Amino acid sequence: MKDDNINRFVLKTLTATIPILAIVVLYIILDPFGVVRRHEPCPAFKSAIPFNKGYISTCAYIDGREGYKYDSFIFGSSRTINFRADDWAKHIGKNASIFHFDASNETPEGILLKMQFIQSKGDTIRNALIEIPPIFFNDRSEYLSYRTPWQLDGLVSAPAFHYYYLKRFTDWSMFKSIIKYKITGAMPPIEIADKVRFLTTLIDGYDEKTNETYFNSRDSLYALHPEYGLSPKYDITKFHFTDKRATAYHLLILKQINAILQKDRTNFKIILGPMPDYTVLNSNDTDSLKSIFGAKKVYDLSKYDKAYSSGMTFYDNTHFTPSLAKEMLDTVYYCK
Repeated sequence: MKDDNINRFVLKTLTATIPILAIVVLYIILDPFGVVRRHEPCPAFKSAIPFNKGYISTCAYIDGREGYKYDSFIFGSSRTINFRADDWAKHIGKNASIFHFDASNETPEGILLKMQFIQSKGDTIRNALIEIPPIFFNDRSEYLSYRTPWQLDGLVSAPAFHYYYLKRFTDWSMFKSIIKYKITGAMPPIEIADKVRFLTTLIDGYDEKTNETYFNSRDSLYALHPEYGLSPKYDITKFHFTDKRATAYHLLILKQINAILQKDRTNFKIILGPMPDYTVLNSNDTDSLKSIFGAKKVYDLSKYDKAYSSGMTFYDNTHFTPSLAKEMLDTVYYCK
């Protein structure tokens, strides 16, 4: 009788765990968020849902650091992808080994963790370019694509990292989209006006050395249809402060970032970039950045005239074009 009870218990336990094991196995095989295996951005973004770009960048850095001896880094959100390595090299030296260490909607803590990770590997940040948008101090911890890669937090955070994504995977609407995409290749229905998804599905080039992505198809399409892009006109009355302010915690993080830059004697520039909706960083936060990093290191281009007076300068409601990015680099590095 005792053995029968044990057998029934084991059978019930196994029966209960089969669905869980099946979900885990599917999660590993499908890798819907791009956080199980390493992926290049070019094919990775052609997915039913956005991949974790921070994870992709971290893996690319780990894979390339010994071979390429990176010493120059571009930090920030996806907005930084159009700061081309070749354009930046003209200002910091053609021998610089440049790496795009970007993450979707990057946070101050995300940049700090990346810098600490670079130091932990024994690498030095000789040059750094950091782009800070007005939404830099938003709370984005709840968004699935922006989860900090477990490598940056340490091995102990790996279980929590994957548990978070497993929970997202079990959301029925998301699960249906993923399975449908894997079987039929059909993307979820999205209008052309959904600029962010439109942007990610047109990635068709990738440089493994720099972790730089290219949008040749998009550029060709926008050349034929400039109405898909944005060409805001300069209007001083439209500029307004973001309602997101830096907290004491954010300022502490920024001071830690500056300490690393000072330790490495980094040649760095911080750009406060423009937004097509005329949002700018709060003036007190701009002053705080200048106080922490030095006024000569912070370049406020949030009202940059060329962003609002030279044709199509933004691909969507967030991302500026490579030509505008180059203009900003030239302005920053030629400005003494």
